[in-house]
Amino acid sequence: MVRLLFDTNILLDLCNVNRVPFHQDALDLLTRCVRRGDAEMLVCVASLNDVYYVLRRHYGSEEQARRYVGELMELFDVRPLLPRHARRSLASDEPDFEDGLIRAVAEDSGVDTIVSRDRAAFAGSSIPRKTARGVSGGDAVALSSA
Repeated sequence: MVRLLFDTNILLDLCNVNRVPFHQDALDLLTRCVRRGDAEMLVCVASLNDVYYVLRRHYGSEEQARRYVGELMELFDVRPLLPRHARRSLASDEPDFEDGLIRAVAEDSGVDTIVSRDRAAFAGSSIPRKTARGVSGGDAVALSSA
C-alpha cells in the first residue's frame, strides 16, 4: 500500500472548486485513492489548522470552515505534530518553517510521496514531491508506484 502525505495546498485545492484546475486534480487523486483502496492518505495536524484559517477567511463562515476540516479528518489519517518535528524544521533547508514541519512529519511517517504543488519545497527530502496530477497520472501504474 502506498503512503501519501498531502500538503496544505492540496487540501485547500480539495476544499475550493474555484482553484482551477487544481481542485479537479486533487479531487481526481482523492477519488482514485478511495475507490482503489490501495493508498494510505495522511495529513499533518498543522495543515488542518492552516486550512481552517484560510477557509474561515475565504468563506467568512466558522461553520463552513469547521465542516470542511471535519470532512478532511474523516478522509485522512491525521498525523501529530511533535517537538522533534519543530526542531527538524528549524534545522532543515526548507524554504519556510511550515514546509519543514510537513517534511519532518512525512519522513517520520514513512510516506512514499509528499503530494504538493509547492515547487520550491521538499527538494532536499528523501521523499519525492509530486503534484496530485503527477501521482494519479493518467494510468493505473502511477498510483501504485507513487
